Amino acid sequence: VIGKGAFGSVSIVYERNTGNKSAYAAKTFRKRSNISVEKHEKAIRAEFNIARRLRHPNILKTIALCSHEQSLACVMDYCRQGDLFTMIELGYLTLDERMCLFKQLLEGISYLHSQGIAHRDIKPDNLLLSDTSVLKVADFGCATVFKTPSMGPGQIRMCPAEICGTDVYLPPEVWHDIKYDPRPLDVWASALVGRELIGLGPRWEIATSSCEEYKWFGTGWLNFKKDHPDGIIDDNQYPFCGTGFEYPDYPKHQLRVLILKMLNPSPSQRITIDAALQDPFVQRIECCSS
Repeated sequence: VIGKGAFGSVSIVYERNTGNKSAYAAKTFRKRSNISVEKHEKAIRAEFNIARRLRHPNILKTIALCSHEQSLACVMDYCRQGDLFTMIELGYLTLDERMCLFKQLLEGISYLHSQGIAHRDIKPDNLLLSDTSVLKVADFGCATVFKTPSMGPGQIRMCPAEICGTDVYLPPEVWHDIKYDPRPLDVWASALVGRELIGLGPRWEIATSSCEEYKWFGTGWLNFKKDHPDGIIDDNQYPFCGTGFEYPDYPKHQLRVLILKMLNPSPSQRITIDAALQDPFVQRIECCSS
């Protein structure tokens, strides 16, 4: 066993009688006491069905769903370097490596959105690093399909008014008890991961006015939108959001502006993940091994 959590446990496994000595990770799910076995297994199969069809360098490859000791286990590629949260805590990464990983995260999320899938639980714990330091988006337990081939251009499936994901990484619209587009949620969470990569961490516990730290951030945006109602910012015009969003906090001013674009409190004005990828600052990042 290499990891345990509320979801269950992760173990290293090998193929039997094949001569293949490659290691894989098997995620065994623990059933919560408040749901039925049928509902538990349905949720696991839904997660597997989303993950198994994804093929991208920055998405963890899901291989099979197996039954083990009356439990379901999802078999995936094994990432020996562990999760991004641990790597950030250890402080091993250089700034260039951190920016490379940020770009890889954007590329992984861009691919997901191109497939009509939103992750909805992006955080360092759910981002793994391969042997060659390639970032892999993992854990699709909160993922949702917002677009299918049968839907017309511009049509998407909105998420119901429910909380799914990790509180500190959720954007303000999720707390408003209304249906929401899940794509801007991934953009918001990716920006917060970007902040953590440069040592800033989440600035607030919850993105509502009940949280004093977020209230200061939101006030900065409200003041900015008095003169810029479209919410568009650039290197010369941007909101002043206080501690944690000032120039000395960031290695580059352009990165600060990009993070602010991704953290626009209005989901309709928040930039898309593809727009973030095309940002000149991101385009200049020299990405590491793939």
